[in-house]
Order: sequence, then C-alpha cells, then structure tokens
Amino acid sequence: MCGIAGIFNYSQPISSGDEERLQKAVETIAHRGPDFRQVKTFEKACLGHARLSILDTSSASNQPMVTEDGRYTIVFNGEIYNFKSIRSELVKLGQTFTTTGDTEVLLKAWAQWGSDCLERLNGFFAFAVYDTQSETMWLARDRMGIKPLYYGPQDTRLLFGSEMSVFKALGIKTELDYDALRLYFQLTYIPAPWTALKEVQKLMPGEFLTVKDGNVEKQKYFDLCSNTSSTDTFENAVEKVRQMLDESVRMRLVSDVPLGTFLSGGIDSSIVSHIAAKHLSGVNTFSVGFDDHAYLDESAYAAQVAKHIGSTHHEIRVGKKEMEEAAFAVLNHFDEPFADSSAIAVYMLSAYTSQHVKVILSGDGADELFGGYRKHMALFRAGQKSATNLLLKSAAPLLSFLPGGSRTQKQGDFIRKLSKYSDGLRLPFAERYTQWLRWSDEKTAMDLLLDKKNSSQGLNELVGNNLDENDFNSVLLSDQLWLLPNDMLTKVDKMSMAHGLEVRTPFLEHHLVQYVNSLPPSYKLNASSGKLLLRSAFQSELPNEVFNRPKKGFEVPMESWLRTVLKEQVDKYSNRQLIEEQAVFNSSVLEEVLNDFYQLKNNSYAPLLWSFLVFQSWWFKTFKSLG
Repeated sequence: MCGIAGIFNYSQPISSGDEERLQKAVETIAHRGPDFRQVKTFEKACLGHARLSILDTSSASNQPMVTEDGRYTIVFNGEIYNFKSIRSELVKLGQTFTTTGDTEVLLKAWAQWGSDCLERLNGFFAFAVYDTQSETMWLARDRMGIKPLYYGPQDTRLLFGSEMSVFKALGIKTELDYDALRLYFQLTYIPAPWTALKEVQKLMPGEFLTVKDGNVEKQKYFDLCSNTSSTDTFENAVEKVRQMLDESVRMRLVSDVPLGTFLSGGIDSSIVSHIAAKHLSGVNTFSVGFDDHAYLDESAYAAQVAKHIGSTHHEIRVGKKEMEEAAFAVLNHFDEPFADSSAIAVYMLSAYTSQHVKVILSGDGADELFGGYRKHMALFRAGQKSATNLLLKSAAPLLSFLPGGSRTQKQGDFIRKLSKYSDGLRLPFAERYTQWLRWSDEKTAMDLLLDKKNSSQGLNELVGNNLDENDFNSVLLSDQLWLLPNDMLTKVDKMSMAHGLEVRTPFLEHHLVQYVNSLPPSYKLNASSGKLLLRSAFQSELPNEVFNRPKKGFEVPMESWLRTVLKEQVDKYSNRQLIEEQAVFNSSVLEEVLNDFYQLKNNSYAPLLWSFLVFQSWWFKTFKSLG
C-alpha cells in the first residue's frame, strides 16, 4: 500500500521545475507511504512513489522500479495476491527476478504481456507503467475500485496521483465542477469519474488508460454488469461461498509485517476474523467502543466474538473529547470533499490499529454483495402488497411532523426511519432507490449552489436507468457500482492511509463477487432477513448474537456536534460576507438551512451541513487561505 504520482509530458522534456513540483507532490502523500519516498526522472516523464513496505521490505523493492534494460518503469499502489503463481509463469518464459515481492512481478508481467496481464491479476491496485521506448504511459485501477487513481489530462501533459492534493502541488488550474458538487451535496461523496475540479478525473474501477502522442484512450478490462446466471442450488451456493471466502481470507494473510482484522462483532467482520483465526493462531483483532454513546457501542459483541475465535483482541475506548478531536483532524485531512461522517470513527480506529499492525482485513463489500443494508430490506418490503404499507403510504404526510430524527438515539432513529420509509412508498421503484441513496434532497442541494447553467443529469437518470423492479440483483449491482467504490472503499482508503495502514477486503475477491452476483436474489434476502447465504454458511460457527441483532454501522453524533463543538466552524465558514465573496453558495438558501437546523425545525439538515463544512474546509485549503 503506497502513494503514487507522476507527470508525462507529450512533446517537451521534463524540466527541473517539473521534478521539484513532483517532489512536493509526493510529500503531500507521505502518510500513504512513510517508509521510503523517491522520484525518478526520464526525458518525457517523471514518476514518484511513497512506500508502505508490506512484501519484501528490503530496499530492493523500492519504487519507482525499472526493468534491467531500462525500458519499463512502474509506480504501484496495492497488492497482487497471486504474484507467486504469475512469477512462476514468467520464470518459465525466461524472466529472472532479484526481489521476493509483487512489484517486480507486476512490472515484468506488463513487460511480457502488456495490458493483457490485467486479466491475470488477483488483488487491488492502482499503478502507472512508463515505456521509454514507445513513449507511452499506462494507468490502471483494480476491478472493484479499492484503490483510488486520479488523473488530469492537459493539452501538453498528463498528471496523475493517489490523492487530489497531488494536483495542487503540481500547479494544476483549479476550477470547480458544479455538476459534481450537485451530486456531492446529495450523496456526501463525489462518484467517479467526477471530482470537485473540472481538470481532474477519477479512473473508473476496472479501467486502464493508454496515453501516447497526446492521445488519452480509456478501456475497460472488467465489467461487473456482464454476468451469467448460476443454476446452483442454495445448498451448493452456501458451500461454494464458504470455500471461496475461506480461500480469499487465506490469500490476504500473506504479509511480511504484523497483520490483524477489524472486528465490530457484526456478521461481516466476525466471519472474516473467524476464518483468519483458523489460519493464523492468535490473530490480532481490533474494535472501537463509544463511552458516551451506548446506542452506537458494539464493543461487547466484538469482545464476545474475539473470545469465541481465540483472537488477541484490542479495544480502543473513545469518549466525547477524542471523537471531537478526531472530527477536526478528519476535516484537516480530506484532500477532496467527502462527508460520510462515519469516516471519523474509521479514522480513530485506524490510528489506534496502526500502532500495532501495518495490515488489516475488513468485512467491506459484504453488504453490497449479500443484501445487508437496512435500505435493502426496506426496498424489498416496500415492493410487497400489505396493509402496513398502504397505511404508512397514506400516513406519510403526517409522519413528517413527528419530533425526533436523531440517528444516535433509539427512539429518534426509529422515527427517522419510519418517516423515510413512508415517504419512499409514495415513489416509483427507481426513484425510491435514489431517494434512499441520498442524504439530502435534490432540490435543497440544487438550490444551495449558485451555479445553475450546466446542470447535468439528475441522480435518478444516472442511477435509476439500470434498476429493474423485478430483479433485486439490479439494486445490489447498483450499490456495487456507486456506493461501494465511491463511499465505502473511499472512506476506508482515506482514513486508513492517513495512518499508513493497509486494509484488505476478502469479500471483494473478484471471482467471489462474480459468483455471488450470478446467484438469484432469493439466495441473499427475503422479507424478514438479509445475508441469507452468509448466515447459512457460518451461523453454526459463530455466536448467535452475531446474527440476531440490528445493524449499527460507525455512526457519530453529528447533529449534536454541529450544534456544539462544530458550531464555531459552521459560523466561520457561513459568514454572509465570506459566502458572497466566495460566490459558490446561495446565501439566502444557506441561511434558511442554518436557521431551520439550529432552531430544531429540521434535524435532517445535519448531513447537508456536515457536507458544507467539509467542502468549505477543502475549498479554503485548495483556493485560498482563511484568515
């Protein structure tokens, strides 16, 4: 796990200024690779790397890495789990190796097969390969979008990097992309290929770029949407999923540095930790407990699972002061607008975990594959004809007037979910899905921004066109394409790499993903339960409490913070004179949102205000200083 950055000039040599700027760019991502940093310059290209040493920790595997003949150079972020088998294949073809890690294998695989090597890779990655002979640059991103890769094509050059901060250091022109911001203020994240800047894009999962003679060609080598249907029985599917997941975890336990697992005590992390404990005696497990928020605290369940599987368990206890400090740290760390507030808890857990290990396994991806989110059950039940649905549909206008709406209190959370569900019943299926994908309503997000002239397709058109009310797999696939890479995996990457911690995701092994996607929706969820396959595969091996309690997630008390510890920040960034000089937001709409929230008229504005605060913090770091 590392950070990469680079410059590729199409027509003119790399200058000393280019090299200096890239050195600064690599320093901005030093947290991703604290073990070694280096820049190498060629006639038309300059490549930089910040290394987190996981496999072959010797200096021989430092990057940028160059082939013996000097033709190919690679900068690589990620892990190739099947590198040993690929290496054996290359040895038979006459290749020789001087290291024991996966970087040299990937470099020589590209030299041998070019982009065809992507089909052979089992892992997660973002990398660039430069060919000095043909003056060609390639960029590639893994199938599921576990690792990020940003690029900025310009008239005379291509810039790229692991984070947005790279582009400021490289001196790229900065202009806001308001189409992206309209999505951001609804979703709390900016989905690929957009970024907050018009000049920078995200490479999509399963894609690679070929850059030659100033031409940038994008190609797809993996498509989640192209899948056949399996005819396996439920019993056969249960056994196959068990075997495939066992193998996936086993592959991800290969490391030359200390390793562990995140353990919340929920289904996904418990299964991963259970399998890891079978292959690695006394495996380290890590959880977080919230002293001041009992409704959010799952640490007792994690401790119970740890005892059951015999792991060496570590628990961080977090109080109000630590959570508030982490909120400010996260605000300062974001290199692009990203406002999933659960990132704060992941940040704290990653900071603690990185003091003990450098590699961690997580349960990310299981919800999107197996139907584990509350909204999945809600969508499924909303499609059923029942007296309850009819009653709630007619009562929707009245429910909106109920007090509450807090996500961190049992009663308030119930009222919030009931009102949201009843509102959704009044919408067509595709609109219901996008409505529950949003954190803020479309009209408010649109009205909040001054720029209206280049409005893109709405979220309904972008997401809803691929949804099929008669095939619930289309919902799960949509989550895998939208929510998973752009929110969940982005959150984990940013917060773990802030502390030089590598996170591996066994549920996202691409053969497992393809197989689960080929199975009927009825194997995954029904009207009363989600994750049917996982429950059947592992229920006898873990405590009953793992499977019989409500899903929580890494919630934080954002509503309370915005009214207390973050109030000064909100006031500073929403000053009317500042807002009008900034010329991004409609000051009248912003004031209306603030008044309704602070006068306790609308708790649902909390995600929008956190999104605003995150954006403002990023904007002033990117565009100007705030005195």
